[in-house]
Amino acid sequence: MSDLMLHAGGYAATWSQVLDTPTPDATPTFTPIPHYWMVEQIVGALNNRGYEVTRQQYGLMGPHGEDFFGVIHLNHPSPTNDYAHVLGLRNSHRHRFAGSGVLGTSVFVCDNLAFRGANAQFQFSRKHTTNIRRDFPLLCADRMSLLPSLFADTVEQIENWKETTTTRANKAHIMMRCLEQGALNTQQVRSVWHEATRADGPGGHASLKGNNLWSLYNAFTEVEKLSTSP
Repeated sequence: MSDLMLHAGGYAATWSQVLDTPTPDATPTFTPIPHYWMVEQIVGALNNRGYEVTRQQYGLMGPHGEDFFGVIHLNHPSPTNDYAHVLGLRNSHRHRFAGSGVLGTSVFVCDNLAFRGANAQFQFSRKHTTNIRRDFPLLCADRMSLLPSLFADTVEQIENWKETTTTRANKAHIMMRCLEQGALNTQQVRSVWHEATRADGPGGHASLKGNNLWSLYNAFTEVEKLSTSP
């Protein structure tokens, strides 16, 4: 469930392509940062806290790779080994969004401006103003210092979801509330219901089968990761 999903003109990129992406010159009101520099600051802050990065995925968008998206996978599995922590990030050289990161257990990062941590524990961003090169490394270090307690909170939350029973009526009510709040559209409601009631579990994963909130959560993310909507 934790991968880089690219739509709306984005394309998968190698680290070499990220390194080769040109960075525009700064102006009095806009100071872009290299995509690779942003990744290095985040990975460095993670390593300084003892977190091992196991895999990285990148995406670019624009004629010259102006927009960057990425997912960083951490070697920090849950106690039950059924999910792991990942970090989603994005950066833009054309004023579309700030240099940003979001950490969670299931991250959906999309280049049509959907940038969501399905179970996000924190989000951080820094606008591209004059002192971004000074401030961004400090911001990364500050956020990474919060990880131990936030990981513990995540484990507790998900274990509670696994222990919370849901009925068909509960599932239908939750989906209708999501529809009312604009979190799902009509087609997605049908798709989530299909995933939530599959005999073989959401996405065909038997390990996720069950009448509990964890299974329902995974039904939602199974549909969300295929969506192209922001």
